[in-house]
Amino acid sequence: LYDKFYILDNIGNYSFASHKVVWKPISGAITGKATSFACAALGPITDQYTSNKPIIPEHSLILVECSSSAEAFYLCGILNSTPVRLAVASYSYELGGYTHVTSYIRIPKFDPENVLHRSLSELAIQAHSIAKKIYEEKKEEIRDELEKVEDEIDRVVAELYGLSDDELAEIKRF
Repeated sequence: LYDKFYILDNIGNYSFASHKVVWKPISGAITGKATSFACAALGPITDQYTSNKPIIPEHSLILVECSSSAEAFYLCGILNSTPVRLAVASYSYELGGYTHVTSYIRIPKFDPENVLHRSLSELAIQAHSIAKKIYEEKKEEIRDELEKVEDEIDRVVAELYGLSDDELAEIKRF
């Protein structure tokens, strides 16, 4: 049906997918909501009332359906990387709805056999875990750990896209 691996569209069955990547359509210094584009991987929830139920995001969030947790974290790692955030910032503005991200950024389809893809997924899981501790448990003292994991994500994404260490360093200047 679609020729893209990752595509955004109006509400549909994908909204009920167990695994997805979400982001706010509006972000930036003007809004005070974020300093740049950022996304999160969501999986099903289990609590005392439900078992393995998908999270259905609030209507204003942009989402991409993924077939597994590993794929969701892989995609999230790529989208949150410095090279991709710079690419998004280079053609968009902070108040613009970022529904077009997967149309303008070439993102390789997740391959669980690919070492770089698995590495990105695992690093994004670590980043989510550390960020949760920082923001929910107020553990500001571990912010350096998050920066180290984010730097490693940038390094792996640079390798995935064939960027040299010098090119990555130049990208990080912005």
